[in-house]
Amino acid sequence: MLQPWWRSFLTLSCALCMGAVDVAGAVSLPDRPWVLQAWGKPDPVADASPSAECSGWSPSASTGFVFSKTRSGGGAAELIIPSVLSPGKAYELQLPVKLLRGEGGVDVFFRRDSPYYETSSVKTVWAKPQWQTVVLRGVYDVPKVGSVRIALRQDGTAICLGKPELREIHPDGVGADDNWHPVPEHFFGIHLNKLGRHNGWPSFQPDVVRLWDSGTTWHDLQPRDGRIEWRSNPNGQRLEYFSGHVRRYSRDTAMLMTLGMTPSWAAAAGDNGACATSGYGERTCMPPADLELWRKHVREVAKRFEGGRISIWEVWNEADVPMHWLGMPQQMAELVRIAAEETKKVDPRSSIIGPNVTTNGLYFLNNFLVAGGGKYIDGVSVHAYLGFGAGQALSRLRNVREMLRSHGLNLPIWNTESNTACGGDPDPATQIFCEKTHDETVLQAALLHAAMGMANFTFYTWEGAQQEVGGVGMVQSDFRTNTRLGNLYEDLARWMRGASLRPLPSGPGPVTRVQWRKDGRQCVVAWTSGAPVKVSPALFEQAELVRDVSGRPAERDPTGAWLLGPMPMIGCAAARN
Repeated sequence: MLQPWWRSFLTLSCALCMGAVDVAGAVSLPDRPWVLQAWGKPDPVADASPSAECSGWSPSASTGFVFSKTRSGGGAAELIIPSVLSPGKAYELQLPVKLLRGEGGVDVFFRRDSPYYETSSVKTVWAKPQWQTVVLRGVYDVPKVGSVRIALRQDGTAICLGKPELREIHPDGVGADDNWHPVPEHFFGIHLNKLGRHNGWPSFQPDVVRLWDSGTTWHDLQPRDGRIEWRSNPNGQRLEYFSGHVRRYSRDTAMLMTLGMTPSWAAAAGDNGACATSGYGERTCMPPADLELWRKHVREVAKRFEGGRISIWEVWNEADVPMHWLGMPQQMAELVRIAAEETKKVDPRSSIIGPNVTTNGLYFLNNFLVAGGGKYIDGVSVHAYLGFGAGQALSRLRNVREMLRSHGLNLPIWNTESNTACGGDPDPATQIFCEKTHDETVLQAALLHAAMGMANFTFYTWEGAQQEVGGVGMVQSDFRTNTRLGNLYEDLARWMRGASLRPLPSGPGPVTRVQWRKDGRQCVVAWTSGAPVKVSPALFEQAELVRDVSGRPAERDPTGAWLLGPMPMIGCAAARN
């Protein structure tokens, strides 16, 4: 069950349940809100203070605020408005900015002030000698209070700041896309990570099989310099086995290959830090010492599986996590560029997505785009887990879409790994808000992903990932019998394929709704984020029958009200002639 502090933004509500939308509006800020925060050794050299030199941001303004950075030192210096962001709320910041001297790269972002220290929303602008107003919107979907922050990208830069305005907005305004969205051809994805112990196949007929935690990384396939030994290397044989298995069951199912994890012989020198004892292999998180080694590897794998055997290529897994990648976003942009060149030489119709990040990796992804990486990819790849609720996961993807738009991009967003886990938040206090077991949450997430126009929802894993991430599975230990979730997901996939969906306007109540249409019928799908509630027939547009994905009718009381809980329920108007 979702906890109360998430409910203010995770749900789409009906006026019949709760009434009008209530948004707090302007957030009160001090007259001089900015605080300079610096860290690292050697010490950064930076300054921030009121200045008449920064007047003129409004007709009546006689002073403004100057922020300068002379040297980054061994850390960073940021200007912050501390502890003004509350969990579960969406905000819009308007900030007048003018370049005073130096280069103009400025990051404006919302960030948590305790571990993970994740950035929930970020925008990079290029300050000019004239005043401009920077607008940043985002859902602060983080379990602890956070701050508004500004960082200067280059040493020797100074900017002027006018008075900031922060207001609470409705989350639907972040990354909004209220159009009808056909369910994409590659929407339903799966991992089959225990293939070999079984030769099974999901009953919902996946559109995509993703290869990760499957023994098929660069490190696995090429443990020594030279060509991949496809016949004698068991990992090479495993990749061939995966390909044959998928093609045996379905010619329409695409394979998504996650490229990455550097073998030790190809890794750059330096401290390998978080991957020194990694299960993926020592030095696998290091950048390659020579980009040509990476190019040759990608070329060989792409040629081996040409002809559509592998048609979607994802560069790296969770590149914002040190255990997977210790290089810079700019280096990742080069790896993506090379992977795009080599895979598209083999098959121009293939797709490149990535670099894959977690929902804590927005700053990394933003820096990748600042480095020009967006021109090499056909989509971005994010891992959004569901332990804090389907709505929270989707709010993070809303923030990704908002950030992409700030770069002038309209790229498809893929969620290539998801389950009901919580992503390992290091703060024990936040774990009490985590619910890892609801099958219904997975159904809610798939519906919201499709309604909001996401390109893909890939479940980790078919067999279950209790040991890996604490997540549920779709098949029992005999690898033949569906779990409850497996049966429900099969029904949901049959229900959704060929349909179009869109989100309905939301409010502050406990009910989420999306519209669904297929074969001339238009329906409303709804569920609650908490305890069951009674809802008016008007919520389902006066449908005579409301049922769940398996066809079980909803309960109805003597007044005609429907009983609605976490299970998505659908009510359809009569078919049109």
